[in-house]
Amino acid sequence: MNSKSPLKLAEVRAMIKKHDRKNLEFIIAQMYKMIPKDRKIDNDVNSLIENPEKFANKSKVSKKGKTMRPFNKVEKEVLFFEDNAYEQNYMVPNRSIKKADRPKWRFVVKRLYKELNEYAKQEEYIQKAADNLLKLYEVLTYACGYYLFRTYDAFESVGIEQTVFYRSIIEKYNETMERDAFISKSIDIMFDNYLNRNTLYSDLMILFLEYIQTPDMLYLTIDISEKKRQELVKNKKSTNYHYEYEVKEKLNNYTKLIFRCYARLYEFDNAIIDYQKNMIESSEEVKLYILVWLLLDYKQKDLILKIITEAEKKISLREGLIKMKNYILENDELPKYMF
Repeated sequence: MNSKSPLKLAEVRAMIKKHDRKNLEFIIAQMYKMIPKDRKIDNDVNSLIENPEKFANKSKVSKKGKTMRPFNKVEKEVLFFEDNAYEQNYMVPNRSIKKADRPKWRFVVKRLYKELNEYAKQEEYIQKAADNLLKLYEVLTYACGYYLFRTYDAFESVGIEQTVFYRSIIEKYNETMERDAFISKSIDIMFDNYLNRNTLYSDLMILFLEYIQTPDMLYLTIDISEKKRQELVKNKKSTNYHYEYEVKEKLNNYTKLIFRCYARLYEFDNAIIDYQKNMIESSEEVKLYILVWLLLDYKQKDLILKIITEAEKKISLREGLIKMKNYILENDELPKYMF
């Protein structure tokens, strides 16, 4: 086990069960010493040690002093919202949602989002809170591709950025799931859902990779992404244009994620080999432009110059790539952005 990698709560519970009372007393005393004084006060650690049951009940009261709704009621409202959203009952006349209540869907989502995040602070509810947050997230992302509400951007209407919503889900799964399951789940949430107008898949990838800190986890992410990519190619059936476009986009996203993993391992040769083999674009020039854009994220000045210089001998390049090459030659540094 990597001592620099934090344990999941499930792993902590499993390890605790192995210790006798004497060892547990020693562990608690040592951990108490490690907690800064202000954190002990802010989190009322003394009350936790003195009376765990009372502390658990106290955590069910919000910061405003109001008792939280029972979790089953919150969960029930999530299901009610989900069903009615997909039925377009917040947009078209129906008997389920009153006309006056239809525009209020955004306040419903915001309230549920806050309640679920509050419940997730309690260990027993983390997994269920994440599952219900995912239901809300999937409704909002679906609304970015199809009309469910009278708005162009569901995330903007709710007032929660898509990246923030995504993080709120995967940070909870990171606490409760085994590493391979967490990685697979996070990738599916990332690539199986539509984006709003302010979000890029690269934004979600960079955010996700904040949770993939060790080389072992990076290699595991590469392996899982590769399997998903192969599975998608294997099961590809339809020749519908829209379907073909979505399959291509997902395949390319897997490839970009694998590239970013190799880049974080400083294995740029492997990153480029996999990219060149699997990236699907309309021309070699477009493919090159995206490769340079990825390498710019990792500040690979010499590699970018080499790739552009070699490509220039074989294909016609856009003005932006030529400017990139000339800028590097003149300044011996990378520009901040793509031309």
